[in-house]
Amino acid sequence: MLITKSILYEGYTSTELVNKLREIKLAIFPIGSIEYHGEHLPLDTDTFIAKNLALKLSEYLINNGIQVLVLPSIPYGASIEWQQYPGTITLRPMTIIMLIEDIILSLVNNRIKRILILNAHGGNSESIRVGIKNAIIKLINEGKEVKIMEIEWWKVVEDEIGKLFPRTPVFTHADEIETSIYLALGGELRKTVTAVKEPSWLKFIGISRSKVAYYDTISSEVYERNLNINVDDLKAKGLKLVEAFCKKTAERVIRFLIGT
Repeated sequence: MLITKSILYEGYTSTELVNKLREIKLAIFPIGSIEYHGEHLPLDTDTFIAKNLALKLSEYLINNGIQVLVLPSIPYGASIEWQQYPGTITLRPMTIIMLIEDIILSLVNNRIKRILILNAHGGNSESIRVGIKNAIIKLINEGKEVKIMEIEWWKVVEDEIGKLFPRTPVFTHADEIETSIYLALGGELRKTVTAVKEPSWLKFIGISRSKVAYYDTISSEVYERNLNINVDDLKAKGLKLVEAFCKKTAERVIRFLIGT
């Protein structure tokens, strides 16, 4: 069986899975979104990145002696800020909270006690953490053991991003950084563009890095952020990000699994 096929949770029968779980140390749970990503990237960019990073990480871990399984990717996320753009499908934060909680509880019920949630969409972060906490509360009350790690890929490689993209102040959305890792994972651009539209709040947060949150239902301002798309250059940088992500995350996973 090819290594990629052998790590897919959904590819096993129920009986096969029971046997497989005897050697599994970690289950990786990718989650992304379906939303606007400019004219150069498809709607499933975040989901594509989450799934393929999970596969790359899994192969890296297996080659280093750690047996893992990759769960089916969750394709939808909290994309409220993009709902005015055609194609966006958004879940309510509470839906994601319950989804994360239910999946964790189901995994524990299947005797999976070590879980890594790999998030590729910033809008999911708060809901994922609340879902984890809700599951943890129930599992503590039931006396069940579980350890959960939640990561956002761009935070793992923020040092590398700073070196490779010195002109990009922060990781935002459909920018050169996200485009680079999409290309490195096998994605293809839909067209060549020089700018991407964004709601005004992204510009505000990107410039100020303010810790103060601001929300309203009135603002409709949209601005265009310039892009510098050189496919070969971005793909080369993206490959470095993927390599760094796998190496750094594997180190964290090893520490995470100590004592199991």
